[in-house]
Amino acid sequence: MCFKLRDATIDDCILLFNWVNDEQVRSNSFNSDKISLKEHKKWFYKNINSKTTKIFIACLKNKPIGQIRIDIKDRKGVIDFSVDSKLRGKGYGTRILEEVILHIKVSGFKIDTLIGKVKKDNISSQKAFQKAGYKEIFKEKYIMYFFEIKN
Repeated sequence: MCFKLRDATIDDCILLFNWVNDEQVRSNSFNSDKISLKEHKKWFYKNINSKTTKIFIACLKNKPIGQIRIDIKDRKGVIDFSVDSKLRGKGYGTRILEEVILHIKVSGFKIDTLIGKVKKDNISSQKAFQKAGYKEIFKEKYIMYFFEIKN
């Protein structure tokens, strides 16, 4: 199976727009409002070449199957990820979370810890983080997952 992460490009703007507005993605987000194309484009063009935001497209046999974004601050990377609705339940979320660790180790990004925040009712994301080896801390309104990067 040819699975890899690649850098998002300008050509991925609409793909990411469609994924971010997927009903389940919105439901699992801390802000569940739909995102307008205008808002998305403004955010996307600001972040596509950012030094503090990295956006990757997960590909299986060169076909996009999901995305992972890392917002970097103080050597911590906060994760946001999703899998295409047609491919959920096949373990790709776990694979994306594992692959981003390897990607960071070889890329030279200055990240010591990856962090994900998951709503308590988002069982599929919880399982993905657990299976990928992230540790969890239970907070009042969410579960925080973290992975210490050892270079």
